[in-house]
Amino acid sequence: MLKYIQIYATSVESPDEKDNRSNKAMKLYKYLANNKEGLLPYDKRGIEISAPPKGMVYKGLGVQENQNCTVITLRMKHRRMR
Repeated sequence: MLKYIQIYATSVESPDEKDNRSNKAMKLYKYLANNKEGLLPYDKRGIEISAPPKGMVYKGLGVQENQNCTVITLRMKHRRMR
């Protein structure tokens, strides 16, 4: 994906000072390239986690991320307020 972002950034370069698409794309590229190691899932980084307790199964982190998103977005949009 980094390669595609870099290609996009160079393809939209413009002499127009108001057109900052290239600058934004390069800023994104540099940020992602600098944090490349953190973009890999924990299991592909070689991080070992302890075995789950008996009767429990570990699943991917997508479930928790979705729950956080739901709680935050619905709260911010004045729904499910508590």
